[in-house]
Amino acid sequence: MNGLKKLFSPSTLAATLASGMLLSSAIIALADDISTSTVTSPPTCDFGHQPNCWSIDQCGVQVWWCCTSSYPTCDGVAVGGPCTNHVTYGFCKSR
Repeated sequence: MNGLKKLFSPSTLAATLASGMLLSSAIIALADDISTSTVTSPPTCDFGHQPNCWSIDQCGVQVWWCCTSSYPTCDGVAVGGPCTNHVTYGFCKSR
C-alpha cells in the first residue's frame, strides 16, 4: 500500500507531468510539419496567423485551414476514415 501512495504522491505526479510536457515540447520543436483540423468554408484566422490554406481532399471536398507564424507554409491534406464519414487534416510546414 505504501508503494501505491508513493507512486501517486503529488511530487511524483508533478514530475511525471513535467516530463511529459518537456517531451511534448521537444517533439513539436523538432517537427517539420504540424496538422490542424479543417473546415468546409473559409475561416477567419486568428491574429498573427498566415492567410487561409485550402485544398481539395482525397474525397473531393474543398477544405480550409489556418497555419501559424511558426509553421507558415500550407502543405496539403490527409483524410482519416472512409469518404462517407471522414475527417480531413490540413498540414503546415515550418519552412
